[in-house]
Amino acid sequence: MGVPAARRGAAPVWAPLSGALAAAVLLVSCGSADPDPQDGQEQVEDPLAQSRRAGVEPVLAQWAQALTTGDTQLLETVIDPDAPDGVLAEQQARAEAAAELDFSRFELVIGDDPDVYVRQEIADRIGADDVWAPPVYLEFQLAGVDEYPMRTKVGAILARRGEQWTVVSVDETADSMHPSWPAGPWEFGPVVATAVPVGGAGESLILSHPGAEDEAAQLAAALPEAIAQVTDFWGTDWDRTVVLQIAADQEEFGAITGQTDPDSVSAAAAIVYDSDRPGHGQRIVFAPGAIERMDPFQLGVVLRHELSHVATRADTGRGAPGWLIEGTGDYVGFRGTDTALADAVPAVASMVAAHGAPDSLPEDVQYTGGMADLAYQLGRTMIDYIVITYDEDRLIELHGRLGDGGRAPEEVDEIVQEVLGVSMNRLTSDWSAWLGETFG
Repeated sequence: MGVPAARRGAAPVWAPLSGALAAAVLLVSCGSADPDPQDGQEQVEDPLAQSRRAGVEPVLAQWAQALTTGDTQLLETVIDPDAPDGVLAEQQARAEAAAELDFSRFELVIGDDPDVYVRQEIADRIGADDVWAPPVYLEFQLAGVDEYPMRTKVGAILARRGEQWTVVSVDETADSMHPSWPAGPWEFGPVVATAVPVGGAGESLILSHPGAEDEAAQLAAALPEAIAQVTDFWGTDWDRTVVLQIAADQEEFGAITGQTDPDSVSAAAAIVYDSDRPGHGQRIVFAPGAIERMDPFQLGVVLRHELSHVATRADTGRGAPGWLIEGTGDYVGFRGTDTALADAVPAVASMVAAHGAPDSLPEDVQYTGGMADLAYQLGRTMIDYIVITYDEDRLIELHGRLGDGGRAPEEVDEIVQEVLGVSMNRLTSDWSAWLGETFG
């Protein structure tokens, strides 16, 4: 199992929104928990590791059982009595919230990546016979909506006193090299689950907190049509049973999506946990108050944009061109709404009218920070140009060919030439001229 890496950015899709729309992708690489034979010889675990694993695995099983059954008394035997203040109460609150959900899988397992170093001051404070921070992962799967389990790192430290292992800490090992990631809203308070039937695709699920009933109802009303419209563009070959979450506050939204700057908070973000199957383990997370600030039209645009990312996640890789991925998301978001292009990309229209059209597409780094609004809108105009000049089928083909990412400029140029019949430079210059004609 490896260390999670993330790609995330803000993407405003509708001018009146106070928050920008974002796509946040969490990609985690995990391997098997069992050692692989190498050169025909089976690897043998050392006695200390075997002893630790034998003592800790039953504790992890009890911990997971307590969390999913709401057994707060069992947690009193799992959590060390000398754990820092608040650890037991926090785990008991999570257990009460998680017990309200239906999991088909919820297990805490030890991975095969290296143990996490426990700083000496932590070990001294614990004062146990042995202190161990194994690579613990939560494997979880919501019944009826998650087709495959997903995983997230848990920063646990365990201690042995005599023969008894207990959990001492759950967050002191988290750093840039060993990040942990919240598994769901049950880690932030009581959860309300709202099932949403989707024609031809089973049920989707909205997870919110008490007090967000109106927002959940708005989302439930908009979701089936949004899924149908995204399916009309991308087809049915994607997981149309989705899980949407409504964050109660900025702390929750930032922890789950990685968007921690309150000055650049998005209206929504799409994330994906590590799963055995590419494209699975996805969530769409709404920022606190975002749904209340949107009318039904705006909510539909945001939903279709994020669902477009969900639909293409299995074929989207890190390093894919931002103008293509986010521009297509915005195109799908507005598709079929009869919104004038100038109304969908007001920043571009104003810029071109005042200063002329740019002669290059925005760099991927510009999809975050202060220039994100303009970057997303410029990407959207390139997609419109491709559809108008060529057609949607060739846009979809181009997305499929370039969306996996990691391609050198000459490879991108070759693919664009094969799909559209022009070089990337010619495509960019033609787009620039079209922008000038459209908004100049």
